[in-house]
Amino acid sequence: MRVKHGGQSDFELLNAREALHMKHHIIQTMMLGIIVQILLFVSVECENIHLEKISNLFVPASFTESGAPVYSLGSGSAEQLTYDPRDKIIYVVGASKLSAIDVSNVESPRIVYNKMMGDFDPTDVEFCGDHVMVTLDNNQDRIGGRVVVFKKYNPRTGTMETVLNITVGPLPDMLKPTSDCRTVLIALEAEAFARGGELVDPEGGIGLLKFPTGNISADNYSYKSLHFHNFNNRWNELSNSGVRFIYKGQNNTFSQDLEPEYITFSKDEKTAYVCLQENNAIAVVNLETENVTAIHGLGFKNWSNFKLDASDRDNGIHIRALPVYGMYQPDAIYMIKVNDVEYLITANEGDSKDYSKFPLNTKGFSEEIRAADADIAENSEVREWMLQNNVSNVSQLLDKSVLGRLKITKETGRLSDGTFEKLYSFGGRGFSIWRVDTMSLVYDSGSDIEDTHAQLRPDLFNAQPETNTVIKNTIDSRSDNKGPESESLTVGHVGNKALIFIGHERPGSISIYSVDGNIASPRFESVYWDIPDSNVTWTQAFNQNSIDSIDPEDLKYIAPTDSPNGRPLLLVAGSVSGTVSILEVKGIQFENSVLNANRNNKFNNSNSKRSNKRNKKKTKKNKAKKAKQTKKTKEGKNAKASKRANKPNKGPKASKRANKPNKGPKASKRANKPNKGKKKKQRSRKPSKGKKVKAKSKKV
Repeated sequence: MRVKHGGQSDFELLNAREALHMKHHIIQTMMLGIIVQILLFVSVECENIHLEKISNLFVPASFTESGAPVYSLGSGSAEQLTYDPRDKIIYVVGASKLSAIDVSNVESPRIVYNKMMGDFDPTDVEFCGDHVMVTLDNNQDRIGGRVVVFKKYNPRTGTMETVLNITVGPLPDMLKPTSDCRTVLIALEAEAFARGGELVDPEGGIGLLKFPTGNISADNYSYKSLHFHNFNNRWNELSNSGVRFIYKGQNNTFSQDLEPEYITFSKDEKTAYVCLQENNAIAVVNLETENVTAIHGLGFKNWSNFKLDASDRDNGIHIRALPVYGMYQPDAIYMIKVNDVEYLITANEGDSKDYSKFPLNTKGFSEEIRAADADIAENSEVREWMLQNNVSNVSQLLDKSVLGRLKITKETGRLSDGTFEKLYSFGGRGFSIWRVDTMSLVYDSGSDIEDTHAQLRPDLFNAQPETNTVIKNTIDSRSDNKGPESESLTVGHVGNKALIFIGHERPGSISIYSVDGNIASPRFESVYWDIPDSNVTWTQAFNQNSIDSIDPEDLKYIAPTDSPNGRPLLLVAGSVSGTVSILEVKGIQFENSVLNANRNNKFNNSNSKRSNKRNKKKTKKNKAKKAKQTKKTKEGKNAKASKRANKPNKGPKASKRANKPNKGPKASKRANKPNKGKKKKQRSRKPSKGKKVKAKSKKV
């Protein structure tokens, strides 16, 4: 007999312990499962935002006489693009033509229309108000650049009707319509060109094309050009902020030297900001008064505080601090608003003025020299840096493996005796963010672009596409110039987060950064390349269709609500590869209203059909049941009537109550019951109309 403890046997205690142990085990298992799920969730949430290719399309560089397409590396057949969100059409320009690409099936884009532009080079394209607007550089008359407006592609007729064709001025490099399409700004870059052996340098300007009633037609427009004459006597004052007046030959004015290149609007579209790339400045245009109100210099980037690879003759990647300044000289610019403050994001490509290869009667001007050719002044910042960094002599610093190969300008930093107090190189090798109301710098990517490229794809670092050279053998070949050349830029918004995409020309990569509240601290996410094999030549890779997005000249972010597949996309025009690429933005949460709407419609339709089917069956069943009961009732009534008819008549039945004594009125039972309060109203039994489901964020 087992001994009992407190009324329990050993056996019972053992079972209790086992039960407790099992309970703890179950709890631990459940907790472990929850922890694993949390870790998985966190790992997914912390996944870097990145790009994955869905498809790409090679755009023909030209056509044979029989109409067969001809493809060519470096043709520039895909320079700029725009997107029609309703018809799911991409319009792309390059190599003297305009093409329409149907992307309703993102996995299989197809060219549905080509329009040749003759002896004109299209420089930009925009879609607005069911119209396609194109800027054209006129090869026959460089002063007479044009803007052509087409109706969007008509799939029934296979045509694009011309609505407007006007002359706007010298080299219209970009156009930007307001959201209502009534105002279109045009950057008249007005680069210098050769004519009859002489250099012609037209005045830069900003074209203002207006459609007052909103009707885009040849009968309803006005056009004028805004100039920079008011700044001709102010360039000395402006130079203090970093504005550059570069070519002063031939009695050039400051307004002739200015070259507007890229445009963006303030959020209320009352102000435009125009990049003057070579001049290292931003112009401000008041769209209400229709004049240029200011020019802001961007200053310079001190590379002694950051790092760069300044040589293509240093046997590899050597990123280090050096005593040289970078001129930001942005190409693309983009307006963003964070916490009710507007900021300007700039892709700091860099560019120089070089007329040395023009067919001129005398040697053409060029501002470019190698750092090794600069005579460093005795009391210069450069020599001060040398002392601080134990560099014994200038020749050591200006060796071809260190700083000597870097291209610099001879027009900035040079003293009156011809010596250099400071050295200035072209471009900022990254991107910057500026507060618009003060034009103060709040963020610069520093050395981040070269650092991340060197870490992630050293075989492509600062590489220059060269047709018959093995890809990996071209690395470092642009380090002596502008490095990665950050040129294109777009921004996507997902909830409160902004995604910054920066395209780098050399050799063709896209960096992604995210901003979540703090504009001064963008987070690096990833870099995208589509050059899988660097062991083949550039031509071999092109012929194998294995590369695209080389020189990403233009980027367009497509939000899920406008996307053909309901997912966030990035469209890329690869100028050198001649490709249009469709990339999916992965690793973000987004409101996929298109997919959810379709799914909810299917679900509701399915439920509705099932409900209707059930109701029909129920109604049919109820009708049959009712008919059966009616029949039964009738039969019962007939049988009773027959039975009564056959019974003998006994006369009226005597009432029992009549013989009972009268007890008076019966007492109410309720009067003796305690009061329980007001009776509760019964809940309605109406069928539920269904709960409206909020679209959930989807992770991709």
